[in-house]
Amino acid sequence: MIRLATAVDLPSVALLSKQLGYPVTLAQLEERFSKLKDSEQVWVYEQHQRIVAWLQCDWRNDLISGSTLEIIAMVVDNKFRGRGTGRKLLEFIKQKAIDHELTVTVRSQLKRKRAHQFYQKNGFDLQKTQHLFYHPLIEKINSTDESL
Repeated sequence: MIRLATAVDLPSVALLSKQLGYPVTLAQLEERFSKLKDSEQVWVYEQHQRIVAWLQCDWRNDLISGSTLEIIAMVVDNKFRGRGTGRKLLEFIKQKAIDHELTVTVRSQLKRKRAHQFYQKNGFDLQKTQHLFYHPLIEKINSTDESL
């Protein structure tokens, strides 16, 4: 069963996030989950009362790309990979996009070759390769505050 995530699901989301390579504490997840906007949704795939996958998407509208549903993150439990779980979750989200006349986009790290194959097998075309730049503003602000 695929359904919107609730705060009760966050411990499972944390465990799966760690499998994806993004360890996060339950407290961090609770804070982030509470700040989600209406356009940001987290869906869970539940099987036998166990969360085996989750997906976060953002309903975006920007000047360059127009309206799109962007998959922000998707992870399937290691024990459930290769069983069609990810495909079912992806088909569910693709149908949501069709219902709202949107395109679907997803970004995937270069090192995730298996994920790239998965998305291409499910009808996605590679559009571009890009770099993500990060600026640690919070660290700079905190270090500046300490010197005052």
